[in-house]
Amino acid sequence: MAKPANNFRLTPRAAFSRYTELNFSNLYLYHTYAGPNPTQATIITGNPSTGLGTTAVNNWQIYDGLGPEAKVVARAQGLHILAGKWRCGFSIVFENERFNGSTLEVDGVIVEEGEWAIVGGTGEFKMATGVIYKKVHQSNSNGNIIELTVHGFCPVLLKPYKAGPWGTDTAGEPYDIKGTPLRLVESITVSHGDIVDAIEFSYIDQDGEKHKEKMGGNSGSATTFTLRPSEYVIEVSGSIGSWQNVEAAIGTIKFVTNMASYGPYGLGTNATGSYSARAEDGYNIAGFFGRSGRFVNKLGFYMQPL
Repeated sequence: MAKPANNFRLTPRAAFSRYTELNFSNLYLYHTYAGPNPTQATIITGNPSTGLGTTAVNNWQIYDGLGPEAKVVARAQGLHILAGKWRCGFSIVFENERFNGSTLEVDGVIVEEGEWAIVGGTGEFKMATGVIYKKVHQSNSNGNIIELTVHGFCPVLLKPYKAGPWGTDTAGEPYDIKGTPLRLVESITVSHGDIVDAIEFSYIDQDGEKHKEKMGGNSGSATTFTLRPSEYVIEVSGSIGSWQNVEAAIGTIKFVTNMASYGPYGLGTNATGSYSARAEDGYNIAGFFGRSGRFVNKLGFYMQPL
């Protein structure tokens, strides 16, 4: 039997933890439907008695103010259809230098009053949500000037990064995790004595698979601490030292989570330096890399969005 296609896949991903707030004011939409230079055109004539189904395309100009010095900063491009009220669906396409090419996707009813919903966006406004408040500023025989106030939020797409490593390039072998970590899970075990002999840890990768890995050797006394379901590591620090003719090794290690501290582990014999890595806001320390052999010789950290 043929293997069924994996059409529906649910994969754990890092959640958004930061947002950019949009507060745009003093914007003026020129809803010009008559005169020599209209900014909309009817393409379908609706029911003769009710007007239902009448459809118009719009390319409304949006200015950054009023008067001769005002500049076009965006255009509202799309459709509006008469369905009891005018039903609007369009993109606000920005033309000013800062946001050129970015869009806000807009949905709602009536042009002149009330609110439109922001239901998406692109460019600087990826996945935007929010509201556009509108009111008539001025009316004339060719149309209306509508004052717009925009209030919305865009998630900041946090990207993973690496910190370090600290230690030596002359001892041990290169070590790296096999997948891309999402976050540390369940427990971390540190084997330690005069220095840090080994670190064993588990993590979930970006495909939702659980891994358990170890860097270092088989000596030392093992200490295990368990992370609670909502607990994550935000800082790791310690000392670098020498041991048994090894030029450098991780002498001590201490973990700080959003709930508690663990360690330090190791005695830090013959300490010659130190290291410290703290995750930025919205991130956790989700895995390790570096060099290891009999001991942990070099240590760096994967920082992943929460």
